[in-house]
Amino acid sequence: MNALIWFVLPLWSQIAPSVAISTPPAAIVALGETCEARVALTIAKGFHIQANPASEKWLIPAELKLKSSKEVRARAGRPEYPSGKPFQLKNGQKLATYKGTVEIHFPIEIKKSAKPGRHELSGTFRYQACDNQTCLFPETIPVKVPLEIIAMTQAHAKSKKLAPCAIASTLP
Repeated sequence: MNALIWFVLPLWSQIAPSVAISTPPAAIVALGETCEARVALTIAKGFHIQANPASEKWLIPAELKLKSSKEVRARAGRPEYPSGKPFQLKNGQKLATYKGTVEIHFPIEIKKSAKPGRHELSGTFRYQACDNQTCLFPETIPVKVPLEIIAMTQAHAKSKKLAPCAIASTLP
């Protein structure tokens, strides 16, 4: 019986999610504009994931990949990852990791020919979660970024600065 328990416990640790992605409110973007959107990750208590870039080549960095959408005529740019926090191994080596809640920022560009309305960009987030003693198998989980594409206004036309995307929940 004890042998069965020792076999099942490592499998159980692979079932419990170690990272959750909060679906952000819809990012509001005007036709022909670019804004900065974000995805929030919550890493389960007791776990950490490797930062991007990872401290060593053999480590698996956190990686967000969003697909550009021809249907929506939107393009997600290169993600900007936060700096990792140091995690010290028993041998004294320090690794850059993420713990708790982390936000990854990325630009979204909407072509002028896009169709106004609600849309979504999809992609994946790949990571390897570890605790103080062991690392779980790498995982890839789906990511969805809702968009609200609107017609450009005079205010948008005058602003050329990359601003944070407005959030749909702030609309009247």
